Amino acid sequence: MSPEEVSTLPWPIPAPEWLGRTAFLRKLSMLEAAAERIAYRGKSRCRLCRSENGHEALRFHGWEWPAGYRHYIADHHVRPSGEFEAFVAISAESISTT
Repeated sequence: MSPEEVSTLPWPIPAPEWLGRTAFLRKLSMLEAAAERIAYRGKSRCRLCRSENGHEALRFHGWEWPAGYRHYIADHHVRPSGEFEAFVAISAESISTT
């Protein structure tokens, strides 16, 4: 796939200047450990490098995201939306205090 192809998903755009990546990934790990896992048939592929990128989604407090989303953030330096960043920060904080 390329950005010119038709898709309902936003195209992943690297943001190498984002300095919060390491802290975000640490909080995301906490959240993913507590999240419900929903298995799907077959594996998805990364839209940028075509590597296998998971076969499940994660669900926590009304949010759902593909397990492979971490790959985009860690390996391709894609920054999540501000809303998802805030959700992960608040949720990780609530997990660590329980």
